[in-house]
Amino acid sequence: MTGASFSDQFLPKSVDFGNRCGHTPELPDLSLRLPVNGGTVSDDKKRRGGIPGILLALLGRLDQYYWKPSIIPSLNLANGSRRQQRSERREGCLKILAAMVKFLDLTTLKVGIPQTSREFQGLTIPFLASHAGLSFSRASRAMKDLQTAGLVTVATRAEPDGEGGYRGVAAVKAIRKEVFAIFGLVRRLKYERERASKRQAKKQQDWKAEQNNQKGTLGDLARVKALIQGLLDPESKKHHSSPTGAAESIEIQKNRAKAARLRKLIEERPELTPDEVILLLKNEAE
Repeated sequence: MTGASFSDQFLPKSVDFGNRCGHTPELPDLSLRLPVNGGTVSDDKKRRGGIPGILLALLGRLDQYYWKPSIIPSLNLANGSRRQQRSERREGCLKILAAMVKFLDLTTLKVGIPQTSREFQGLTIPFLASHAGLSFSRASRAMKDLQTAGLVTVATRAEPDGEGGYRGVAAVKAIRKEVFAIFGLVRRLKYERERASKRQAKKQQDWKAEQNNQKGTLGDLARVKALIQGLLDPESKKHHSSPTGAAESIEIQKNRAKAARLRKLIEERPELTPDEVILLLKNEAE
């Protein structure tokens, strides 16, 4: 499923058989146009990087349906006919299903790209079709067959358009766990989903910690900025109890000097936190 097809490698381009779109029943093209990242195998024989191993295993077994449609009766009869599903249609179903597996999130079994903020970016049919190497119409038919067969689910979504209405966004597609069961991977799926869930929780925890640190840093800087601005703003001393005139002018000069010193301390001591800088300034004044 992940490499070039047998027909691409060994058949001369001049061979003239199969149907008009180039499909040959005896030599199906079950590969993806944009291959899956299978990672690399190091000297210790362990695979690193790429999609999870269980997804690679599933991709390697999907073609069983092409040669033996009876293993998924619901898909074989998805077109409403008692006759066996046509080979070209089986090929399309397997290619679009493989494209979905390529982008499957094990934790949720949704197809798309999880975000660290717990949002989920769904994928459109044109996007999946481009990875599968199918036309939009053929990919759409295949997706409909997979839905009818109960192998995948598609949930449409909409979001506010900012003008009082709504606009459609990529529907969230998901692969049902029965697909893994059909190909003998359901027990492994449970184990791998638990591991994926822990990895996702760790990423979420790290992301929240990073966000909290950024909020704290921004808040500290805002307070220092406000302090400097307050020292430089004559209006902040509008209701000061000191006499006006020369005494007020001296107070403003002192505040300007404090603001300048505060800026200089921030530049000279970058290792200090804003709170430490303010404390140092107070100690100098004393």
